[in-house]
Amino acid sequence: MGARDQLTAGHTPTRHASAASRSHVRTEPTAAGQEGLALLRLHTVPPGASLVSVATQRAARLLRGRLAEVLAGAGTLSLVDWRICLCLARDEEQTQKALVDFSGMEQGQVSRALARMEDRGLLTARQSDKDRRVRLFAMTGQGRAWFEALRPVVSAYGARIDAALTPDEQRQFLDMLGRITAAASQAGQPLENDKERAG
Repeated sequence: MGARDQLTAGHTPTRHASAASRSHVRTEPTAAGQEGLALLRLHTVPPGASLVSVATQRAARLLRGRLAEVLAGAGTLSLVDWRICLCLARDEEQTQKALVDFSGMEQGQVSRALARMEDRGLLTARQSDKDRRVRLFAMTGQGRAWFEALRPVVSAYGARIDAALTPDEQRQFLDMLGRITAAASQAGQPLENDKERAG
């Protein structure tokens, strides 16, 4: 059974690492791990598609969706609103471009959220002194109060996610995620073997 078959069947592939630093890596899935893999529906990933890429994207979508549900349950801010406030809580004023970059949301989503939040009295906007075409956004007292009221709710959600892994597992996960991100950033670039053949 290959790695793809093991994962789609709810089993993680066995690691045959000889390095002592990898001797403690878990090779059998926990009950929680099997439950989570079932939610990702990896058995629907077609042959030829990247299992790791699809699993990562589906997990990210699930995390965003659950956080949106947590915020909706509080009944005050949407996910886009929350990310805008999160950025403005770090810096008192930000441009729309900076808010788009920080939030990871589409330009249109952020633009609509900013207009809605300004109408609700959660944000103020003014023209930049350096460039009159640029608007600078900041939270009002009401916006900051709503943000601070939601912070413990979001922190509790984040703590529950983090608690799924031990500190060692978190470090391993972040290392793996870093390697996946590095591979994604290099997508489309010729591999070393391809370069050698081309040369």
